[in-house]
Amino acid sequence: MSDPGRRRAVPAGRSAPGEVTRERILDAALDTLRAEGFLGTTARSIARTGGFNQALVFYHFGSVDEVLLSAVERMSQRRLDTYRGRLAEAPDLPGIVAVAREVLAEDVQRGAITVLSQLVAGAHGRVEFSRRLAASFDPWIDLVDEAVQRVLAGTGLATVVPSRDVAVAMTGTFVGVELLGQLDPESGRVEALLATLDTTAGLLQGLLALFGSASSSPAAAEASEG
Repeated sequence: MSDPGRRRAVPAGRSAPGEVTRERILDAALDTLRAEGFLGTTARSIARTGGFNQALVFYHFGSVDEVLLSAVERMSQRRLDTYRGRLAEAPDLPGIVAVAREVLAEDVQRGAITVLSQLVAGAHGRVEFSRRLAASFDPWIDLVDEAVQRVLAGTGLATVVPSRDVAVAMTGTFVGVELLGQLDPESGRVEALLATLDTTAGLLQGLLALFGSASSSPAAAEASEG
């Protein structure tokens, strides 16, 4: 006889029923947030969107806040997995900006910006929620930091320019651009700003090349030896 307390093994390549249900809840939470906004996203509305009993929301996550934070963390991780390789191949600052443009375009198309703007609005005055939401950006900052360090390597600026601060600034800039585009999508401001960032990245890359040439020159080598 089988042990009634023993869980049955899940065949390779298949998800456990509980995991499938969790995924359905997360999908429904994001769809509800896009359609009804933060205030309209409740356990009942999430269950209505997903076609399941609202008790499952609390059984699997404990609270609506946990559902929303888990959903945005999953969304962020999936996007990271998609763009990590592309950013690793970016050879310079214009390349990094080009990848950021791809992220922005995909976010607009898939409604990720709507999700972000609603969660930012809902985080006001809620310390723990705000902390978790802010932490979801850390992997992106880490990824950009790695790319910045790679670009600065060999220029003589790697020990002078705080790459982490640059990464935070770049990530914050693009988050701000995303939110601005939500407020006035037809104004053309976002595209104009992105074009300016393209130009600025090209100019900065030229300066980095000059620093690289200067730091590798014979005179620079003699100065460092002296």
